[in-house]
Amino acid sequence: MTRILACIDNTNASPAVCDYAAWASLNFGLPLTLLNVVNHPPCMETQPGSLAHMLDSMTLDERRHERALKQGYLMLQNAQERAIADGVMKPELHQKNGELLCRLLEMENDMRWLVMGKHSSLYPLLNQLEKIIHALHKPILVTPTTFKAPRSLMLAYDASEVTHMGVEMLATSPVLTNLAAHLVMVAAKTPKNLEQLDSAGAILKAAGRDVRTAICDGKVDLALQAYQTEHNIDLLVMGAFSHSRAHRFWLGSTTSRMIRTTMRPLLFLPKSHLNM
Repeated sequence: MTRILACIDNTNASPAVCDYAAWASLNFGLPLTLLNVVNHPPCMETQPGSLAHMLDSMTLDERRHERALKQGYLMLQNAQERAIADGVMKPELHQKNGELLCRLLEMENDMRWLVMGKHSSLYPLLNQLEKIIHALHKPILVTPTTFKAPRSLMLAYDASEVTHMGVEMLATSPVLTNLAAHLVMVAAKTPKNLEQLDSAGAILKAAGRDVRTAICDGKVDLALQAYQTEHNIDLLVMGAFSHSRAHRFWLGSTTSRMIRTTMRPLLFLPKSHLNM
């Protein structure tokens, strides 16, 4: 069954992850699954004279793992109560052992959206979040630490295949259809760019969407941030596998900086995904 999947851990991002996942679940009309993944205890190498120490370490690691499982289940129960308070009926709880990316890949076929915080206890380094974005083939909503129901969105449009597909998704997405949309291109105001942007905007207007188009000059990151701040836009939508300037910014060396500094949610769209 297709569902919204939310990653719950022991960071301060989890309450907002739960709220954004509940928001997506209710707007899609899809069930919500709350997932916690607990790492296995590290493997020990046996060395001469160290057997007793190894056994003691294994016992300690096993106790820590058992404690992590219990804490994880409590976190899931708290998240479940929060999601129910948000209006979700019977959110499911899943706790798994292992490595987060592997578990997500196993559950990918049943996933409509993945919702996760930008800070993770399993992946403290933000470039690991980038690995998840690259590996999965479903939209990934990366949340800040506080929840605000989105009323507007901005699609960073560069006329690439993936962002054009994103426009078509926005025209039909049940969860995003009521949000005011901004299509923003960071490029020179050439006749070709203006024509491409107007054509993309026409797709949304034909679907009855409230849409505004704009071309901005300057560096991609600064231009997008400035536009988002000026127009108080709640949600930024980005193609995850575009090879444009925007791609090199968002999924390049400065990705972690942007995810770390932004206070608003980011929705990454994989190229192969055709239905939001």
